[in-house]
Amino acid sequence: MANDMNIMLISKCNGDNCHLLLTMKDKPLANCEREFLLQLIERTKRLDDRRAFDYRNIKIEFGADYGCCHVHIGETLILAQVTCSMIEPKQTRPNEGALMINIEFNHVACPGFEPGRLSRKGVQINRLLERCLKECKCIDLESLCVIAEKQNYTVKLTLL
Repeated sequence: MANDMNIMLISKCNGDNCHLLLTMKDKPLANCEREFLLQLIERTKRLDDRRAFDYRNIKIEFGADYGCCHVHIGETLILAQVTCSMIEPKQTRPNEGALMINIEFNHVACPGFEPGRLSRKGVQINRLLERCLKECKCIDLESLCVIAEKQNYTVKLTLL
């Protein structure tokens, strides 16, 4: 039965701990693709010819605009934009600001992505990233409170 499954790894952060979850991929692989991937795993290689624990070069460039950043991870380019605005707080958390994550996948990177619309996987990735950032408390949401129960900041992170 394991040979018929196509498994994808997704990381999950819980506080200080990060875990890998196994989930089923939507589209099954052809036998030749599966055999090729199994051979790479046996040789501890990746598709881009890196070894199993090799990492890609990371380069961070800060943009001319405030809150803009370009991150190069190997050949992958990510544009990050952080904005901040004043909001009326939620009644359930009147002394906390908000952190919002918005991911947009480019259809040029993969034909399966629809412009302007997240797929089910995209929504899962967006929620996972938002949960990881909130649970690791990299931003103290209480410090975003300006006037208790009246005005708080919301920080929005957009990744392209």
